[in-house]
Amino acid sequence: MDVYVSFSPVDNNPARIEQFITPLMTAFRLKKITPNTNGVYLVRELNHAGNTWTLLDKTSGQPATATTPDSHLALFSDLPDMIDKLQHGQTYALRFSFDGKGDYLRTDGLNSADKVCWNTTTGAAGPCLTSPAQDALVLKQRQNIHEFANLQVGSVVSTVSHKDADGKTVVDEYYTAPRIRYAAFSNTGNNIGPYYKGGTNNNQMCTADGNCSNGPGADMIADTANGAISVPLQTCPTVVNSDGGPVPMHPRLSAAVSSVVSGITKDGPKGEDFSSAQMVPDIFASQAGNMTTLSGSQVSINRLGGTVLQIRRSADGTAWRIAGMVASEDAGDPLKGRSWIYFNPSWLSVMITTWCSSVEQP
Repeated sequence: MDVYVSFSPVDNNPARIEQFITPLMTAFRLKKITPNTNGVYLVRELNHAGNTWTLLDKTSGQPATATTPDSHLALFSDLPDMIDKLQHGQTYALRFSFDGKGDYLRTDGLNSADKVCWNTTTGAAGPCLTSPAQDALVLKQRQNIHEFANLQVGSVVSTVSHKDADGKTVVDEYYTAPRIRYAAFSNTGNNIGPYYKGGTNNNQMCTADGNCSNGPGADMIADTANGAISVPLQTCPTVVNSDGGPVPMHPRLSAAVSSVVSGITKDGPKGEDFSSAQMVPDIFASQAGNMTTLSGSQVSINRLGGTVLQIRRSADGTAWRIAGMVASEDAGDPLKGRSWIYFNPSWLSVMITTWCSSVEQP
């Protein structure tokens, strides 16, 4: 945007406009509208009715033409050398140019409108920060196969390394960032009830009804219908090492106990049949309600024997299956001293971590 500032001196001396350069620049600075100081040109009015202006040739003081070199265009700094070339009776002015870029948008019209962005730190609108290249801030695919693993495409891959005896860096493992989630088992005893050690030589697994056998199989325990947890098998990125060779990446999963209790219902039947009422549902279904659920009148927390987790792949290889086992003392009949084993009980929750690694799942 160009702004023309002119005046008519009482003594008809147009050179007096030089006296106003400093006050004008000060006013612009106070209003935070800085013109292009390298492009403040001296101009002359051609047609007062049409409000038209022309640049001047500083060598002659006359209007510039299409063939006038840029170096001959009169700037305001050339004014002292052009005193004898200015004509009485003519109206002269200074042309200030503003590009508006980077200025704060004002409501009084003192500067041109430019795109503004909201600054969340200051809580006010301000200039937008952009990259000279539209795609400079976009993470792009790297085609160089000799790039290190932590610069590869798709997923951020880190390395664990050490220095050998010769001082050379040896990479021990490539791995992706871990993802952590919470889950709780959901068995309520409908398919796999609690068992205790009994039967022949106390080497069998027996139910509360006295049916003894070898106990449930691994596939049965890992079935989601029996309360096991299923996690989709993750897809791993393609990785190459510093020599350009491929690095096989394997899905990994680890589970750790989050919360566990040995919970039974206080009002359950006694003797051989009391264990059928021990599978209290949905104890740890919600992390926010764990304490509230356990403080219910129908739940007691008893002596815990131990907890075991098992991780394996599903039969079709598309998911992880996590099974859990909790052992607790028979609080309802302490004289018999039976330790009951519960598979995938709802009062056992876990924290699950998944990632990809060049080291296979143990």
